Parts: sequence; C-alpha cells; structure tokens
Amino acid sequence: NAAVSLLSGPDAVWLARRLAMHGLVHNILKQLVVEKFDSALWVQICSELGLDDDTSVLEMRQYDDALTVQAVVTTAKVLGVTVEDALRAFGGFFVEYVSRSGHLRVLESMGDTLEAFMHNMNHLHYVLERGFRSSTFPYFKISEASCVDTGSVGGGGDVGNTAYRSCFRLSYASARSGLLAPLVEGVVPMVAKKLHGEDVAMTPASPEEGFDAAWTVSTERRLPTLGSRVAVISTTLTTNSKEPTVLKKGSRGTVVQVDKDGDCAIHFEGYDTAKWVFKTNLWQLRVVDEEVPLDSSCPPMSSFWIIHQALMSIGCCNQQSADTTKDQAPKMVSSFRPSNMDTVKLEDMVGGLSDKTSTELDTLARRVRASDDPGRLLMRAVEAPRVAASWGDVKLLDAASSFWSTNSGQPKDYALSKSADRARLFVTHCWAAPRNWHEMMGTRCSYGDVKATELKLVADDLAEATGGSWEDVTFWIDKCCIPQRHELLHTCVSHIEDFVQRCDGMVVLLSWNYFSRLWCVYEWAAFLVFHDATNVIVSVDNFLRPGTRALFLESIEQFSVANAQCHKEADRAVLKDKVAKYYKSEAAFERFARAMAVSVMAATGAQRASRGRSAVEEDFLPWAELADRLKEPELAARIRSADPLRWRSDAQAEVGVQGEALGQVARSWKG
Repeated sequence: NAAVSLLSGPDAVWLARRLAMHGLVHNILKQLVVEKFDSALWVQICSELGLDDDTSVLEMRQYDDALTVQAVVTTAKVLGVTVEDALRAFGGFFVEYVSRSGHLRVLESMGDTLEAFMHNMNHLHYVLERGFRSSTFPYFKISEASCVDTGSVGGGGDVGNTAYRSCFRLSYASARSGLLAPLVEGVVPMVAKKLHGEDVAMTPASPEEGFDAAWTVSTERRLPTLGSRVAVISTTLTTNSKEPTVLKKGSRGTVVQVDKDGDCAIHFEGYDTAKWVFKTNLWQLRVVDEEVPLDSSCPPMSSFWIIHQALMSIGCCNQQSADTTKDQAPKMVSSFRPSNMDTVKLEDMVGGLSDKTSTELDTLARRVRASDDPGRLLMRAVEAPRVAASWGDVKLLDAASSFWSTNSGQPKDYALSKSADRARLFVTHCWAAPRNWHEMMGTRCSYGDVKATELKLVADDLAEATGGSWEDVTFWIDKCCIPQRHELLHTCVSHIEDFVQRCDGMVVLLSWNYFSRLWCVYEWAAFLVFHDATNVIVSVDNFLRPGTRALFLESIEQFSVANAQCHKEADRAVLKDKVAKYYKSEAAFERFARAMAVSVMAATGAQRASRGRSAVEEDFLPWAELADRLKEPELAARIRSADPLRWRSDAQAEVGVQGEALGQVARSWKG
C-alpha cells in the first residue's frame, strides 16, 4: 500500500517529470514472469495496468518512472508476494539475463570470489558514474564479521566438503534510503552462483550510521565429489597438465578421482585426454547439479552499462534521461587472454616485414637522414577506437586488448597509425603486467582489457570537455607509432623527446609497477620539461582497487632513480644525464616525482571519496598520510583541506538533483 500511495502522492508528479526508464527493464520483468511463473500471469499484469497488449511498453526506449514502478507493484500483487520479494526475484533474474546475454566480462574482472567482487563494487560504480554522468549509484562497505558456524550455507550436505568459506559484513548506502535493498538481496546470491560457484546466505543486520541496510554474508564453495559434474566458468581455462589444453567456458566434465587433499581428476567430454588434474583452489570450475546452458537466445538488448543504469533507475536513481540511441546489439563474451608479465627486447624486434613495407620504410629512412627535422617525418598518431574500448563493446575490446597484450609490434600495428603533425596525448605505461597482477586483480582480469578501457574513459573525458567525439581523440603509442622490425626503430627511440613535444598532453596508465620502470619515469620527466604539469592525465581508475591501494602507496614512497629497472644498464646513464640537465639533481627529481604522484593520486581519491564518508577514510586520507611520511607538510595540509563530500553535494544541487526528496520518496515506499 505504501508503494501504491507513492504513485498518487505529491512526489509522483516530480518523479514522472524528472525521471524516465528504459523499456529494457520491462522486457526483463516480462521474461521473469513468463519463465519463472506463467505467461498467463503476464497477460493478467498487463490487463491490470490497463494495457490491451504489452507492445507499447516493451519498446527499447525511455518510459516514465511511474509506469515502471507501477509494473513492479502490480507484478507483486498478481504473483501474491510482497514488493520486496518481487524486487529480490527481479534482482536474481537480472543477473541471469545479463549472464545469458554475454555481458559478464567486466564482472569477471572484478575478483575470483564474492567477497573480492564486493570489495571492488564501489570501483565498478565509480567507473559507471564516469560513463553515465547523469546517474548516481549506491555505496557498499565490506568489513569483518563474527559468524557462527551453523553448518552448510547451501542447506544440508557435509560441512567438511568445502573448498572455500567466507563470512563478511555488507553495508549498503543509497540516495534512495534502502529502497532497493531487496534488489541487493536478489543480485548478490546470483552473482556468487553465476560467477564464483558459491552458495550464499544473507542475514539482515542493524546498519551503522550513514548506511541504509546491512547484512552478514556467509559464502561457501563446495568441493567436487567423485562422480559429480563440474563446469568451466572462466571464459577460457588452460589446464595445468603436462600438455596444456584450453577448455572453453561452459565445458562440462565428470570427476573421476578425488585425493585426500581434495585435488580432482576430471574427464571433459570432447577431449582425447582422459582426465585433467585441478587444484581445489582454482576458481575456474564450479559444481553443477544439472545441465543448464550458459547462453540462450535473448531479445536485442543494450550493453552491460546501459542495463546496469536501467536497473539503478528503478526508484529514482537516475538524475536525467539517458541517451539510448547509440545502443548496440548484444555480443558474446570472447576468449580471455592471460596477462603478459614480460616484454620483448628492442634488439629482438627485427625482421618479418614484407618487401613492399620494407621498401617504403627504407625510403622514409633516407628522407629522415637527409632532414633537418626528422621528428616531423616520423611523427604519427593513432585514433582512439583502434586502441581503446568500453567494457560493453566486446568486439572492439577484443581487438584493443589484443593490441595491448604485448609490446612486440607487427606491420599491422604500425598501419593502425597515420602520419600526423601532432597527437592529442602521449601514452606512457608499463607494457608488462605486474608480476602479482592476477593475484591482486583476479585470475579473470586481463591487463590488456584494463588498459583499453582506461584509455576509453580518458577519451570520453576529453570529448566531453571539448564538445567533440571520443573517436576523434588521438594518441602516440610506441607500438603502433614506431616502425618496429626495421632500422628506423632505433632512430625513433632516439627521438622520443621530439614526439613528446608534438603531443598536447600526456596520459599515464598508472599500474603499481610504473615507478619501478626506468623508461616510464623518463617519459614522464621528459614531458614535464616541455609541458605544464596540468597537461598530465594520470589514469588509474581501473588499476586502483582496495586490494592494490597499498601497492601504489609503497611504489610511490620507495621510488628512486637508482632502483628503477631497465633492460640495459646503459639506459640508466641516459636518464641520469637528463635528470642532471633538467632537474639539477636526482634528489630534486625524486622529490618532485613523488610529490606529483601523491597529488594526482589524491585527486583521484577525492573523486572516489565523494561517494561516502567511509570512502574518505579508505580512498583519500592515506595520500595525506603518505605526504606526511615524505615530509611534505604543505601538500599534506592541502589534501586534508579538501571536502569531497561537500563538493559532490554542491555539484548535485547545481544540476537540480533533489537528494533529500529522493530519500523521502524512498522512505515512504519502504515504510
């Protein structure tokens, strides 16, 4: 009744005028009713909504929020359940829908367990807010919990038959004052099941100050038993046998042996080898009770980002209408590429050119040798769509991720770029992933994917600032702007400063191993000689997660020219000469580099910290503490003087978002 009264109350007019919904939500709601209950019940729901048929509400366009809320309330009534139970069912089915439609790639990159996934949820929502500037998303806090062992989480069964168990407290804060808390209770268990093969129990708990709901979450991942069926849940999985073989996502197998440590020998159908041995701590497998296809036919739908935004629009999360005119049809998730931990040396990048390409580069080399300005002849730029992509555009992301998988370029990579007078941004980064990449980011998180999606966010930001298109943003990247496998390679390397001067700005793809690499530090230093520091964009959003924050703090604090790694020791002398020329001393340069890094990381932390008071302590204040340790009191004081929570509130007020009104509406519905 409270939910129904919401639709006839004074706030209903504001809701209808202010907010709009995607027909996508209506499509998912229909499928939930038809698949889980009965198609006749959907007909009854439409009748009670005053619809002769459902075609008018299933178009992939925006609808008034009031219509969608009324549809949820009516669905609950017809099914004979509470609105809260309807939201729980919708949340679980939403995950199934996304799973079947092939949009789990970004979710798979967020961790190997539910607990790790939830730790990274705020990161995901922060990135979503960067892509959808008109939306706000909830904030989660993960903390330790004292859980009583009451037996199997899944109910029944042998408690000892577990590969993994965890228990944590999940706190939830939202502009809707807990309105969608039941949705969380539907989404979280299904994410655990689909992504991690975990059973989940969520017990409501009293929320702490600043949060709207809380739960004690217990998870359990059961060991396979002899004769049980298992499925590969990674996009691809390379077995750890003597003859590695790639098993595709969805491959089913039967456990034919289990030893005392729980390690399993599994026979997979369709493979000649009888069995593969898996350690119990691998997260790429899960026990399955029945044959359930991972993919099925779904109607045309939006990208994952649009789906998620539509989901968050329920109950007035959206601040204004979203543009769905550029939506794309669904694409299936492609093969996962393991992250490359090593790079190819310059001296090994030779040969492999066609006669035509070799002749063209020979001609260019002669022109360069005779030119007074060789940098102008060698300067090239690559357009953003060739090296960057959003998580939702799987086809484009596949190509971009493949590009970033190795530093060794081929003629096709050089062909991605074009001769240019200037490039918008010089890209500096580490080609090799940190050695502990998969340990910190998850076994299904690709270093290439993260780089490609980071650059897409950078291009989006620039396009918004200039009123242009992200597709027009250009980059200078060594792999595609230097002709590898030709003598010009070494000529280009000697002209790095020329290329830096011909770029308007620099973007630093900042992984936590960045400050340990000699050439990375040199590129940043060279840029700052010719450009203002404000033209440096430090892109760290997809690298900086709760589990990696300490690694960034450590890498910046311990940075030194002497400790920077390089392939050849002769390179160190080059950098030291540049430092002495432009920065007077190594000590001065190191102090500048550390302070600059702390400044930009604090700026990133401030943006994240604006989402909640807990985020201030976790994402922002550690940088002030690092400034203290580096004996930079003025910088530390400047960081502490920031008030990201007020900044966010002021920004929302400036665009007319009635945050308190949203809270009142949410409380009236919930109460």
